[in-house]
Amino acid sequence: MSVTDFQILQEQRALRILSVFFGKENVPHALLFTGIHGVGKRTAALMFAMACNCRRFADGTVQSRVDRDVMTVVGCDCKACRKILSGNHPDIHRVAPSGGMIRIDRVRELRHSLSLKPYEASLRIVIVEQAQTMNPEASNALLKILEEPPDRTIFILTALTPGDLLPTIASRCINVRFDPVPRRRRAAVWRAKYDLTSVEADLFAIMAEGSPGRINMDSPADRKAWLRRRKWLLNRLSEITSGTDRDLAVNGLMAFAERLFREKALIDGSLDMIRSFLRDLIIFKHAPEKILNEDVLSDIRRISIIFTEKSLLSKIEAVNAAQKAVGSNANIRLTLEVMVLQLAKK
Repeated sequence: MSVTDFQILQEQRALRILSVFFGKENVPHALLFTGIHGVGKRTAALMFAMACNCRRFADGTVQSRVDRDVMTVVGCDCKACRKILSGNHPDIHRVAPSGGMIRIDRVRELRHSLSLKPYEASLRIVIVEQAQTMNPEASNALLKILEEPPDRTIFILTALTPGDLLPTIASRCINVRFDPVPRRRRAAVWRAKYDLTSVEADLFAIMAEGSPGRINMDSPADRKAWLRRRKWLLNRLSEITSGTDRDLAVNGLMAFAERLFREKALIDGSLDMIRSFLRDLIIFKHAPEKILNEDVLSDIRRISIIFTEKSLLSKIEAVNAAQKAVGSNANIRLTLEVMVLQLAKK
């Protein structure tokens, strides 16, 4: 995790809310970070854990909580912050899905760890990532912990929406919503970090669709791979949704779904790009100057007149449903096949 990851989050309203909690030393025992995949919930959770345990505050280097916010820890090199960022802090517990699900055994392990006193942290932090993937047994076990939380322990759960969790869990948490990161903000930070042209930075910002964590940009090879992926995806979408390939054989559609399925790490980002293209088809009908994917304007102009707005909205709903199903441990291949058939539907 780099300073850039933190910088992209800098304008989040959610961070201002967390800074208020932190500055008043009145942190709720359970927080629920909600927002779309890759928007920065996990990064913010680690940032908050660092702020709660940064040694500069403990030794008086930074004197006043009121005069600082959560962003103060960006770039900190104290022992506690280094341990948290490297994943080696004994009092920062991270619970994440394994095989697409959080099972009760993992929550039992957590409960045992929490029965012991913190080793060195001012505040012990438990981060439950993608809490919506907990199975019923794990959810009920976590609920019992939240009902009688250990001292000096803060729980941070991340999910898409509060409705994805048991109501009894969501009601015990303060919901902190993370909004999509503005495209210009993402483009400006990435252009400076990766020495991109303005066109390249805009393309990556469009692909991220408000969620910087969706795409891996760490190396030139990664960035080239995403650009190739986008080109292939938009070309294929153009064929499927246009009159030239509307009657595409089922085998061809299934091959498209299979290609999406094979590269599981790219599924979320690919679905974002599909939705962005479909959304542009609708926007073009009303305000052509506001489309995002300007480099495929000719395709958008041609395809937009083929479908009604109602039909395009149903396709976007199919993409949204697929994205939610993929995130909740559904049959991914079947989910993508159903979505692709809906995309090709007249």
